[in-house]
Amino acid sequence: MHAITAEADDEIVTLVGGLPHGFRVGDQVEFIRLTGGTGLSGRPISSINAAARSSQPTRYFVIASGLTRNAFKVSTTAGGSAVNISADATAGWVRRAVRHPGDA
Repeated sequence: MHAITAEADDEIVTLVGGLPHGFRVGDQVEFIRLTGGTGLSGRPISSINAAARSSQPTRYFVIASGLTRNAFKVSTTAGGSAVNISADATAGWVRRAVRHPGDA
């Protein structure tokens, strides 16, 4: 998991401290415990390892636009347009999406 911030003016998600994220175009990611970041959906931290989840996390696709060593943009569909982030996220986490039994 990586600590992140996100900027509303350019829809860029950036890793805190300039660390590399290791994501590639098409990778699926999910956000956890976001502070702000209107336009992105994140899960509460308590549900990460819950055996019985009532809902699936929102998964996003990393897109080519804006992809650098420590920043990226996401879309709700593979190869789609960047998600409109209408308010900055001042804190949160991102991780590569993990497939669980029963995931669609």
